[in-house]
Amino acid sequence: MQQTEHFQFSPEILKRLGEELVPHPDQGIIELVRNSYDADATRCRVDLAATRALGGIVRITDNGNGMDDGDIRSGWLILGKSPKRGVELTPGGRIPVGEKGLGRLSALRMGRKAVLTSRPKERPGVEHRIEVNWDRYDLALTVESVPLRIETSKTTAKHGTTIEISDLRVSFDKRDIERLSRALLLLADPFEHELGFRPELGGTGYPELERRVLRSYFEDADYRLRATLNEAGTIRAEVFDAHGRSQSATGRLRAPYQAVEAHFDLWVFLLDQARFARRAPGRRPEIKQWLSLMGGVHLYYRNLRVHP
Repeated sequence: MQQTEHFQFSPEILKRLGEELVPHPDQGIIELVRNSYDADATRCRVDLAATRALGGIVRITDNGNGMDDGDIRSGWLILGKSPKRGVELTPGGRIPVGEKGLGRLSALRMGRKAVLTSRPKERPGVEHRIEVNWDRYDLALTVESVPLRIETSKTTAKHGTTIEISDLRVSFDKRDIERLSRALLLLADPFEHELGFRPELGGTGYPELERRVLRSYFEDADYRLRATLNEAGTIRAEVFDAHGRSQSATGRLRAPYQAVEAHFDLWVFLLDQARFARRAPGRRPEIKQWLSLMGGVHLYYRNLRVHP
């Protein structure tokens, strides 16, 4: 006689996969923000409450497409296998960037409780909620023995998703928040496209870091070079001064180039004290700090920065 058996997993595996493979708390949060990007959100806000000590709260809220109960059951609750694999573009034309769930698991495990609330765009007026109490897993023999329940109710709120992680087992010092602000800044679409992605950061106790995520300083550049390579392989380039006045005639350069259509922007900042005193008094340190994060070369594809 044969009996059918299958693997079961101790809750200790959650600690191994989540907490130990993602050493910094900001990395898990960024993975949740990436999930918002994949949901075609244009806005995603990360709020920290009382996180300088243990027991705080992290809340991530977006205006993306949301999830129905089937998406939660067959996607969000399955770790290690992404339903995005093989999906070329999201409905909004983005390439999915979220990973297989380890970063998400790490973020959710930061607290003793995690609550997901999601309102699917395709079903207005409906809200799904699921609560994960990690203390129950710590007392269980296997992961599979802890039941989870998806609750559905009516709502007047617009589509989107909120994840709240409470009773944190980690604290955030300024270095953690600086890493988080830099990662959010680099995820943002710096060109202010209508459908671009703009993360926000709040509740940190460091307003200068929150402002850094929200704003850019391109308008303070002394010169800007804008170049375009079109479908025919023709390049056009033009230089502008700080007042937006053209400094060179737009013209066709040597062509055709056998490459894909692309856009190139170069901003030049002259950081001498005298120039800033005339054009942006008092803002030189702030702009220099921003440039220390954003300076250099960045490649963007479909309005999202591509990692080196």
